[in-house]
Amino acid sequence: YVLQKGDIIEKDRVLVRIDSKCVYAHIFGSARCDCAEQLHEGIRRIHLEDEGLLIYAYDQDGRGIDLKDHLRGYMLQDEGYDTVEANLRAGLKPDQRSYDEVVKILLDYKLNRIRLLTNNPGRIKALEEQGIQVERIPFSVTKLDQYNAAQLIVKQTKLGHLYGWDLDNPT
Repeated sequence: YVLQKGDIIEKDRVLVRIDSKCVYAHIFGSARCDCAEQLHEGIRRIHLEDEGLLIYAYDQDGRGIDLKDHLRGYMLQDEGYDTVEANLRAGLKPDQRSYDEVVKILLDYKLNRIRLLTNNPGRIKALEEQGIQVERIPFSVTKLDQYNAAQLIVKQTKLGHLYGWDLDNPT
């Protein structure tokens, strides 16, 4: 799904947020991740810019797994596994997302050079490999807390997300 603000077709350096669907956070309010906060902040930043594109990637829940496997992952996390370990124990990759549909949408809008609100270097790489020039706009919207720390620290340490937290000197 796409939310467009302004006349952005063929514009250069349009602000874009690609938001992966997260049923557990977006609908059920799970505090284990920062997905809901990122969705709302993406919409807010596009609104403030007065133009941009929010692509809601509905097929990317749980880094590309289905709801049943996402719930299985939560159950494995309750047993002490982190999100990457839980996916691997369930026979899944740590991140199974494909950005082919996202690239098609960007090309439909004739956007080949964008400013992307993201912390995910894998997302940047996937778009660049398909010919989209990406300028990363840092997108840290969440503070670590007792509910989300385990997952967000794993995203930084194991998946390379660019939160910039100094985990050796938390203050």
